[in-house]
Amino acid sequence: QRLADGNTFVGECSSGRLLEVAADGSVAKEVRLLPQGQDGGHVFMRNARRLADGHFLVAHYGAEVVREYDGDGKQVWEAKAPGGAHSVVRLPNGNTAMATGDLHQDPRLIEVDAAGTVVWEVSNRDLPGAPLRFLSGFHRLLNGNTLISNWLGHGNRGKAPLLLEITP
Repeated sequence: QRLADGNTFVGECSSGRLLEVAADGSVAKEVRLLPQGQDGGHVFMRNARRLADGHFLVAHYGAEVVREYDGDGKQVWEAKAPGGAHSVVRLPNGNTAMATGDLHQDPRLIEVDAAGTVVWEVSNRDLPGAPLRFLSGFHRLLNGNTLISNWLGHGNRGKAPLLLEITP
């Protein structure tokens, strides 16, 4: 994620590190969510975002949660993400949207409020042909629709669309 100061934010999955990397490649900031040397495995975190206030949103796939951490790595918020959070974004209205994977064969896009209460979601129950397999990313468009990337691994190649645009 490119930051306003020109640095690039990177989340390292297995090591649990959140890094801000300067243009010259040096590490400008490092926050560890796991102790040095501990390997969280490939399901520890899938996507992370730095927020404008310096906090971090992290999609913890294996734990099936999204967590917000302050600038020092202290957890300040959590919301459930059944199926395994893969991508997460804080929306302009203050809600948090997350795309989930296929841990329970029920991938969905979920929007929660500050209390972690689901205020909107879309799943295969809502779409003809049940096209969702593993939601690996999404982008809320200016027109209010959402573009969803649908990963087709785990034997689903060719069985569903790779991208879907859905209305609210």
